[in-house]
Amino acid sequence: MTRPMPKLPRRYRRRAKAVVLACATLSVLLFLTGFRGRPDDPSSIARGMSLLGRVYQEIAGNYVEPVQQTQLMKAGIKGMLSTLDPYSSFIDEQERADLDMLTFGKYGGLGISITNRASKYLISAVVDDEGQRLIPLRIGDEILRIDSIRVEGVAGLDLRRFLRGPAGSAVRIVVRRPGHAGVKNLDLTRRDIPVRGMAFSERLDNGVLYIKLDRFTHSTSSEVRDVLAPFLQTRDARGVIIDLRDNSGGLLDAAVRLLEYFAPRGSILVSTRGRHPAYTREYRSAETPLSADIPLVVLVNGNSASASEIVAGAVQDLDRGVIVGTRTFGKGLVQSILPLDGENQLKLTTSKYYTPSGRCIQKSDFGKRGPEGVLPDMGADTQQVYRTLVKRRLLRGAGGIEPDVTLADDSLHPFVRQVSQSGALLVFTAERINRLNLRTVPSMENSMRDAFRKHIDSMKTFAETDAEAASRKLLTALQDEGYGHKTVQQAEALAAGLRAARPNRVEFFWAHLARLLRKEFAFQLGGSKLRFRTTRDSDIQLQKALALLRDPASYEVALSQAH
Repeated sequence: MTRPMPKLPRRYRRRAKAVVLACATLSVLLFLTGFRGRPDDPSSIARGMSLLGRVYQEIAGNYVEPVQQTQLMKAGIKGMLSTLDPYSSFIDEQERADLDMLTFGKYGGLGISITNRASKYLISAVVDDEGQRLIPLRIGDEILRIDSIRVEGVAGLDLRRFLRGPAGSAVRIVVRRPGHAGVKNLDLTRRDIPVRGMAFSERLDNGVLYIKLDRFTHSTSSEVRDVLAPFLQTRDARGVIIDLRDNSGGLLDAAVRLLEYFAPRGSILVSTRGRHPAYTREYRSAETPLSADIPLVVLVNGNSASASEIVAGAVQDLDRGVIVGTRTFGKGLVQSILPLDGENQLKLTTSKYYTPSGRCIQKSDFGKRGPEGVLPDMGADTQQVYRTLVKRRLLRGAGGIEPDVTLADDSLHPFVRQVSQSGALLVFTAERINRLNLRTVPSMENSMRDAFRKHIDSMKTFAETDAEAASRKLLTALQDEGYGHKTVQQAEALAAGLRAARPNRVEFFWAHLARLLRKEFAFQLGGSKLRFRTTRDSDIQLQKALALLRDPASYEVALSQAH
């Protein structure tokens, strides 16, 4: 039975009219002022705004249960953004704090990184040396409570909003520490945590400077200059390695300033192109380089994104250095921060990055699509061929940066990857360091292997293997299709045997697991630099970079080959 819709209560009618009026006013302002970019069809926008306000009005007044109107409006905004790319978003308080952190180079907090593994919130790093002296927290500690907020067993929390706050403010944290009984109640004081872009640098043998960059912040270029300038004054300076592996990007200006140290003055470094002139710009090197000719190798992988790809793309297009590793992520969309009111902001994709040769960095497949898909021309033209600006060698425009020397790091077997992602390495290492009071990286002998196997067995969180899944499906098929009891018994015995053989996987993959454990022990005992020193000889991409810099002929060959 259909009934006429009753009139809204007066309070809802007033609110809905205000929403409709605000939407209509915004559309008129967009049309009259050309704010940011002029709408293509202002009348269509006005109709859409009116319809959106009407839907809001009906839901607010007639839905079967009361709704939180602020949440309803934010859901509508997020719904619109979900049909675009994954980088356009409604900026909440936490994301605004993250942007400020990159821009201003510091934040108020404890200086720790948190990872969620197997539904546990574990401390995965203490981000600076001072923090290791000032706070009693350790890597591997499981956070159970922050002030009065219980986080143990609660999924999906972003603990940063509980841990960060003004410098000098107090926070109480309850943790469970591997290798110790009971829990620890810790009263801590927040402080200003500097956000550095450079993890560390090291002068290697044969006159090579290695620079590891974690992100691009306001201080990244000055940090690099402080180590690069004096190195270039030494007589034995033969080459520079910039490691951008797992660097997800950061500030565009920081990437441009870094490139100015190596690119000839006046060189185009990157450009942005959008629908409207305000978002179209060309960035050129405005400074005299520290060195325009010292051999340069840039290391990249699939997690190198955004500003990292700007650096790698410019170095490649200008024939300024050799790119080594695997194809980069392919994040070449530029977001602008648009203020909405006193509290809220919109991060909207307004243009795309292009390398000096004109290649679009953005890949076509976002890995996330709204119900209407994504804009059809958002990614790179995979059929287009480009040329570098000096040597005129051919490059493909396929999204991301394809290295000059493609060299994959050791790929992990699914079981080894599962162990790594489960937190088993982190917790096991922390437990051994705490219980045995270790000060140096231990040897990976049989006793370590046996202890780690017991640790894996105790976790009981590992998914079935491919072989176990196949045996389970086989058993189900045999039962469904009426095979005899003896055949079914044989299948059951096979499945049981596979489950019993699980512990043997640690022994079978021990060489890979031992390498990961050595890295984790080194990191927990001495940070990024000790991890680098411990594993550098087995890092095949780094070793290739060193080989190129030691052999000028090989370096020139890599710098001359087309893709």
